[in-house]
Amino acid sequence: MHTSFSDEREQVVYEMATCLANSRWVLQGLYDRAVKALGHVGITDVITLMGYYTNVSMTLAFYDVPTGAPGMAR
Repeated sequence: MHTSFSDEREQVVYEMATCLANSRWVLQGLYDRAVKALGHVGITDVITLMGYYTNVSMTLAFYDVPTGAPGMAR
């Protein structure tokens, strides 16, 4: 399934996230488009956010936190 966005930056972020989450090598074409659309700082921001949200989701999964648990609404 291919997902597409009308905004080039959104498309690049989606493709980066999909590629990295699936442990694939980043192809040169995606790398070039990401640098052009986001710059190196923007690329680092995306990767950092992916790491943060992955950490949160793994922590919640480890402790088996149910949806709607008390304290989650903060």
